[in-house]
Amino acid sequence: MRPVPVFASLALVSILALAPFTARAEEIKPPTLSLSGTGTVSGNPDLAIITIGTISEAEDAVAALEKNTASTTAFINALKTAGIAAKDLQTSNFSVEPKFVYPTSKSGTRPNTPDIVGYTVRNMVTVRVRDLKLIGSVLNEAVTLGANSINGPQFSVDDPSALEAEARRMAMTDAISKAEDYAGAAGISLGPIQQITEQGSFQPRPEAIMMSRKSADSAMVPVEAGEVSYSATVAVEWALQQ
Repeated sequence: MRPVPVFASLALVSILALAPFTARAEEIKPPTLSLSGTGTVSGNPDLAIITIGTISEAEDAVAALEKNTASTTAFINALKTAGIAAKDLQTSNFSVEPKFVYPTSKSGTRPNTPDIVGYTVRNMVTVRVRDLKLIGSVLNEAVTLGANSINGPQFSVDDPSALEAEARRMAMTDAISKAEDYAGAAGISLGPIQQITEQGSFQPRPEAIMMSRKSADSAMVPVEAGEVSYSATVAVEWALQQ
């Protein structure tokens, strides 16, 4: 058997002796404090998004399509005349679907194959209204010309970056304030920040409304823009100094 050099043996013994201490040091993590902060900023909207559409039915698919096309074309042209730019009009959904009915025989049983009794055509257009004073007239005009499905308006800020930045600053300030309160109450000091994680922002969405032609009378549809809010939430982790 070949003898092991003395220096190699000593090195091996040193590594084995230090291994438990190294593992124990890795297991010991410095104490930390993790908290979240929230900031909310409100602003005046300068943009309204409305989805306007026509739902048409007929026994024949072509007839339903022609009926729908005439109504949709009419209100799109009217919106352009009212001052809505072509870039702010976008078809967001179009479909042609058959209407099925399962007939019942005299014996009370239903056949496996349903009967097609008609067709439904949907054409939805997303409208971006940049002049909020036009919203009432846009809704009136669309319904008067045959639109029978409206979702919105959803108010927002065209460029919310400044509001979002302020909400983030407020969220961070809120998290720091909470951390200082907890650290002071516990008699410890905050160390350096270990991690910052943004947990997302949120803008409230309005509920959808449905309108029919009967609801559009000679009076303008009343619309109040109010304010829109942008919120930010941040999670922060500090090392603690005892």
